Amino acid sequence: MTTTKTILPQASMEAVREIFHGKTIAFTAVVAEGGFGLGVTLEGEPGYWPIPTDLASSKSWEAMNDAATTINRFLGLSDEDAMRIVTSTMAAQNTRDRQNRKR
Repeated sequence: MTTTKTILPQASMEAVREIFHGKTIAFTAVVAEGGFGLGVTLEGEPGYWPIPTDLASSKSWEAMNDAATTINRFLGLSDEDAMRIVTSTMAAQNTRDRQNRKR
């Protein structure tokens, strides 16, 4: 067990691990209603899954970005690994959007 504290309660971290078991994920700061929040990205999949704002929200992008970094490190990801995972979701979204435009 780690002593690293994340913004999310332990039960929420365990739920995320269970939902995404065996998959490569990273947290990222996202725009949320009234400010910023956190999202979970799944490597190579378009988009993200928002974390409820009652668990993680701020008026500050930096605060949510710092929270995402802390959680990613808690999950054993380097900053480079997290960036690679997050950008892979953007590439997947772009691919899906191009395919949808061709229809």
